[in-house]
Amino acid sequence: MTAPAAPLTWADLPTATRVEVVRLAGRGEAHPDPAVRRAAHEWATMPSWSSRANRLPGWTLPAAAAVLGVLLVVVGLAVDAPWPMIVVLVAAAVVALVLGLLGANARSSAAAVRAVTDRP
Repeated sequence: MTAPAAPLTWADLPTATRVEVVRLAGRGEAHPDPAVRRAAHEWATMPSWSSRANRLPGWTLPAAAAVLGVLLVVVGLAVDAPWPMIVVLVAAAVVALVLGLLGANARSSAAAVRAVTDRP
């Protein structure tokens, strides 16, 4: 007799399936497969999505990164910082901007999935 399969998790799903879940959720539909729907629900209701940092509006981190980048360039130019230092500071601000945009996208995807999945 074989042991029952472990429950499917979000990480177990192929990328195409995760994309399909989020796309369907954006249209207001749940995934038709109950195991996938359960995995999506578990992912979308993880405690980290309700943490204090994720209660901030999605534009907060990208906007802060953009402002920080501009300030770093202005301050760097004002104090005659060497160009390599300014380039590194701007690159760090760009990385923060991209991470902020990805985080905002993940939060909105999780919210859409939460809206369409009921408790399994």
